[in-house]
Amino acid sequence: MSQRITERSNSLTQDIDIASIDGMVRLLRTCDAQMFCGYETFPSSFDESTIQSLCKIALRMKQCIEDWRSDESSAPVSNVFMSGCGTSGRIAYFCARNYNYCIRKLFGKADDGKDCFQYIIAGGVNALVSPQEAAEDKPEVGKNDLLSLISQNNTEKGLFIGITCGFSAAYVAGQIMHLSEDKSLNIDSVLFGFNPVEFARELPIEGPEGITGSTRMKGGSATKLLLDVAFSAAILSILNNNDNCYTNGISLTHNVRELIIHTLQGFEMTTRCTYDSAFSLGSEIINPKLFEKPISNAIDMASQSLKHSAATRDNTAVPRNEKEIGHIYYVGCGNAGILGFIDASECVPTYGAHPMDVRGFVKNGWNEIFQSEKTDSNREVLPQVNSNDSVFFLVIDNTLSEEVLNEMIELYHEVKNTKLASTCWLVVTAQSTADYEHASVLPKISELLLNQSHDNNNTKKTHTVVVPLPKLTPVPYLYGYAELCLKLMLNAITTASHVQKGMTFGNRMINLKVSNNKLYYRAINIVSTIMKVSEQVAEECVLRAIYNDTTPDSNLVSHHISKAMTVSKVVPVALLLAASKAAGENKSVWENKIQEH
Repeated sequence: MSQRITERSNSLTQDIDIASIDGMVRLLRTCDAQMFCGYETFPSSFDESTIQSLCKIALRMKQCIEDWRSDESSAPVSNVFMSGCGTSGRIAYFCARNYNYCIRKLFGKADDGKDCFQYIIAGGVNALVSPQEAAEDKPEVGKNDLLSLISQNNTEKGLFIGITCGFSAAYVAGQIMHLSEDKSLNIDSVLFGFNPVEFARELPIEGPEGITGSTRMKGGSATKLLLDVAFSAAILSILNNNDNCYTNGISLTHNVRELIIHTLQGFEMTTRCTYDSAFSLGSEIINPKLFEKPISNAIDMASQSLKHSAATRDNTAVPRNEKEIGHIYYVGCGNAGILGFIDASECVPTYGAHPMDVRGFVKNGWNEIFQSEKTDSNREVLPQVNSNDSVFFLVIDNTLSEEVLNEMIELYHEVKNTKLASTCWLVVTAQSTADYEHASVLPKISELLLNQSHDNNNTKKTHTVVVPLPKLTPVPYLYGYAELCLKLMLNAITTASHVQKGMTFGNRMINLKVSNNKLYYRAINIVSTIMKVSEQVAEECVLRAIYNDTTPDSNLVSHHISKAMTVSKVVPVALLLAASKAAGENKSVWENKIQEH
């Protein structure tokens, strides 16, 4: 196959840059549906080959969890390691955090610092919030990071899950290769990705991304939901079978298979509900405003902030005045807040966005991520906000205590009435909220809307996007359905906002940061495709943009990437250079034709 599927242009979204906001939402909805219906003739999430692969992963996870929860001194130290680069590494972190919390709550085991699930991200902990793409190309570093973590945990056996959506991360390849060579480690390995390769287990092909190569979208969503499916099946198997291999004459593998299909169906329904069931709260009672398009309204609000003073913001010769230009801010608690800052961190390498353009704030900040002492998140957010900003309050319903909700409402009043910013509440709720620990936030948010007519300072409307799901959790304490829903909304908001700002040509990003092998060759492909020149000419133009027409002192791609990381707007400049090349070639063709006549 000449080109990886994850690097192809999706024909569905090839004109997304000229679509209306409503049209963009419809296109993204159709693209996300490919996570379940598949792409062309390749297997989907519901194909038997995928189900069987997930069964094996779930059963191996089950063994590791049972070893971890065992009180017997003879039980081996078992771990599940999840590793990736960029988006994949952030998903590994997010899932490990969630799964450890879930099994401790379910099985009542105290936090002794010995976690069953471990994560590895290329570039270390800083890569969770800022791009460190260069680390992706270092297989030896990947191997050493894995061995270090195995040693720290005294792991005797386990499962390694390497996550690389496009099968392009040498960092993960180094880890997989070492485990395949050193069987004494007693760690099975599996590779998660969405391209057909001869040496990897078949996994679903979910089709090209809505924005070409942006695997933070479908690739990230599909990876997370499939991991959640395997984990949920492992947990339910433990809860339902009580260590028996047979229940009512049905084999354990068959039980796990049925659990996997059921959970996959839940995620498919979640994706549909995100786009088709979202509604805005009415200002008088909790009543869906059926004829509004809430996700489109949220995108429009965010894009207005990003487009504000765009000419000044993008002129590197003029210093940015952060107090006057527009930004997008996400504010949330727990997993909702973490999803916000992950989405924000990915806008820099994807669209060449300024690090201040889209930012995520988590209640308690880094302390929330590492479950340490508390800080006052309000003091972190308020100084940043101005009247051109859009502030999104992220909520997974029934997970917030009254105290935390009141703090978010206090911050909302300050942002709206003192800072005069645009505001929006994104709430994922359950159709029935009777079975959850905390009360629903919807009555209080509806009360806010009722009182907003009394806010004399800020006449801007407070938007709301509420998505009611059949369930928030596939298993107790794992809010996988709600998290996928919120991730899809956040991806839609930042994707469509940057498209509205003009950061794509068709569905191709045109200002990506050339910071690793994958992005270097993606830049060449973008120039070649858009300007219709050969890949050789496209690479020449990319190199001219990187070196400013000076001669490179090395032919190594790694050297070009190191230089490119210090240069801005490599792809836009290369496109202009390729345009002149294409024009020159066309002129020569016409001159030859004239001479022939």
